[in-house]
Amino acid sequence: MNDNLLSHFLQSPIVNNIYKQYTDKRDFWNSSDISLRYLMSMPPRSKGKYFEQIVQNLCSTIYNLEVKPPKNSNHDRIISSYTTEIKGSFTWDNKKSNWTWEQIRKNQDYERIIFLGINPNEMFMWWTTKEDLELWVFPSEFGKAQHGGKNGKETFWEKSKPEIPNYFRTFDTW
Repeated sequence: MNDNLLSHFLQSPIVNNIYKQYTDKRDFWNSSDISLRYLMSMPPRSKGKYFEQIVQNLCSTIYNLEVKPPKNSNHDRIISSYTTEIKGSFTWDNKKSNWTWEQIRKNQDYERIIFLGINPNEMFMWWTTKEDLELWVFPSEFGKAQHGGKNGKETFWEKSKPEIPNYFRTFDTW
């Protein structure tokens, strides 16, 4: 009986669903640079390190901001004297600009947070303050706790769907 499990599985409708999701995602990202596709396939912790490096490079070269290493593990960089957390997201569900930034921690010592959003051939960055998160993300009535259900108190998420949150700021206001 066990010898036929793979054969049975390969003939099941599940295989078609897996294949369709894989090919849809592959086709959506096919026009993007190979390095983005490779980065997308990495585990979350590795992606996070690269997101930090991307943001550091953009802040220092495009926006001419001073970027220093963190003082401790409760933030990712110090950017122009602000302790800064960095979150990145590839667009979800093969829809442009459908980002979800996860693992936003309330109890870490950062003053600002940068959100990096990546589409197949586009990259965007915004920032906001921790005070803004206290107003728009951390309150339980917004239901943005990532773990612990409605009463979660440690980690949170933010989405760009259907549009970028109104408290996000552009880098000309850093």
